[in-house]
Amino acid sequence: MFAKTKVVCFFPIRQGKLSKGVSKLTEARDVVRTLKSEAASQEETLAEKQHEANEALQMITDTMRNANLQKGQVKDKPFSHINWLPIFK
Repeated sequence: MFAKTKVVCFFPIRQGKLSKGVSKLTEARDVVRTLKSEAASQEETLAEKQHEANEALQMITDTMRNANLQKGQVKDKPFSHINWLPIFK
């Protein structure tokens, strides 16, 4: 009356796929943790380098400002820096 049919259970196959998926997600989580750690370290280094660059830029700005002030003083008094010797006595 009833034909015998073979019943195939897909649970072990599905469980294997799910297990592989969880494994990949775990690997991805570990990679993200590593990258976050590296990024934090690089942010600290970047902040230090930016601070050094800002200090150097400020020094250059101050030097240029002083050079321009001295240039302006010399321009206002073109021969004031020369000690004249009396030519005629």
